[in-house]
Amino acid sequence: MSVVIPTHNRGSLVRRAVNSVLAQDFDDFEIVVADDGSTDDTRALVEAIRDPRLRYLRQDHAGEAAARNMGVQASRSPFVTFLDSDDEALQGWLASFARLLDATGNSVARCGLLSLGPDGLVNGVLLPGSDRDFDQWVRFLAGTYALDRRLIEEVGGYAESLSFGIHTEFAMRLWRLRRERDWSVAALQEPLVRRYWSGGDQRYGGERARMAEYVLDRHGSLLASHGPIRATYLAIVGVHAAKSSDFGKARRYLWRAWTSRPWRPKGLARLIAALIPAFGRRLWVEEVDG
Repeated sequence: MSVVIPTHNRGSLVRRAVNSVLAQDFDDFEIVVADDGSTDDTRALVEAIRDPRLRYLRQDHAGEAAARNMGVQASRSPFVTFLDSDDEALQGWLASFARLLDATGNSVARCGLLSLGPDGLVNGVLLPGSDRDFDQWVRFLAGTYALDRRLIEEVGGYAESLSFGIHTEFAMRLWRLRRERDWSVAALQEPLVRRYWSGGDQRYGGERARMAEYVLDRHGSLLASHGPIRATYLAIVGVHAAKSSDFGKARRYLWRAWTSRPWRPKGLARLIAALIPAFGRRLWVEEVDG
């Protein structure tokens, strides 16, 4: 198993992530730390960990998706998983993936995660759910899946033009391939990764809206049969456009969002606010929850 850990200026945190993998009770793995142009002491801290299973790679700063792709390209195992550099793998993480993949001949294995809040306490548990449910499928997060390296290559890796939502967009391309091939997926209904709070989606603003627009443009036909998800992306783009005072664009997207789910009062309220800019400027909240 190849474990790819992308990182950027997280020297102290990436050591914790690496050590959580080295402590696994499964030893047939390699770790590829894919450094996206860090300017801190990341390299020195990683290279101070003396373990032949650990490799450090560095590229000029090009974004998280590019770092993930670099790590995959350098990986040597037929199966790959990812761990964010500020997260931790729990005991049994790699052994469970290996068991699910090797024993059953599956192409993808999934597990759950523990989500920690800013106070360091667990504030949620995310489990895989049914892999036949599109709403559940697209909830890909780093650490919760391992897959055949050839699948990553076949769908083209991660979208390097995105800086937010790259796992979700990647999962949509995998979904298309799965519908064509019907390859198998195995899931363990157990959290095996600890995901630390990193500031929430509020940090992303425009990046989140650009991701939503990218998905709508490239996966529109797929989302046509998944109305609630489509409406959420339309609303994200529309609200961001309104906050940027592009009320023409806001009206177009919020109209489409509302007609996708006309029974939701919040969608109608957003549309009305976009139709009356002076009113809308007083009503927009910082984040859209769909």
